[in-house]
Amino acid sequence: MVIVDEKLVDDLSLRDREYQIDDFVTYLERHHHGEEPGISMECLDAYADALGYDRDRTHALLEERLTDSSTWTPGNNLYRVGENVSVYPPSWHEQLSDTIDIAEYVRVMLEEKVAATGRLPPARRGVPQPDVLTAIEIFADLDREMGEDLLKKQRQEGSIVVFASQNPEDLVRLPKTEE
Repeated sequence: MVIVDEKLVDDLSLRDREYQIDDFVTYLERHHHGEEPGISMECLDAYADALGYDRDRTHALLEERLTDSSTWTPGNNLYRVGENVSVYPPSWHEQLSDTIDIAEYVRVMLEEKVAATGRLPPARRGVPQPDVLTAIEIFADLDREMGEDLLKKQRQEGSIVVFASQNPEDLVRLPKTEE
């Protein structure tokens, strides 16, 4: 049985006015950690009920986006991770679970994106900072502020480079890809 955190319900009700399924899954995955990777259907249903969402619509929106791929695939996908749902593929859960090495996050994310799409142009050879911070929250169970502190520390140590470009989001890169 899932115990619904009323604070999360309140936060979700303020953030999810448009009912975007990926935002719903991401928020729960960031804040409602379980023993297994991803979010269980039972958990999704419990929060959908608490928010007054229609379960059938929730399941239909999930099914439209769910993929069984074990690695990252282009598009706005959600992934099956065992019996659960995640915004990240199973391979990322396997490789990044419990690590706080941001360079490793960037390496894994970029390697799979390159493998799936081919060579990345120089302007895309990094991971947007918000994406890195969300991944740290999910895989390492750190809050956003702790993730930001960790990013700043590892940047100062030189293990990562934060590259501001014409892109509105700073890109987190490995030092060897800095241009």
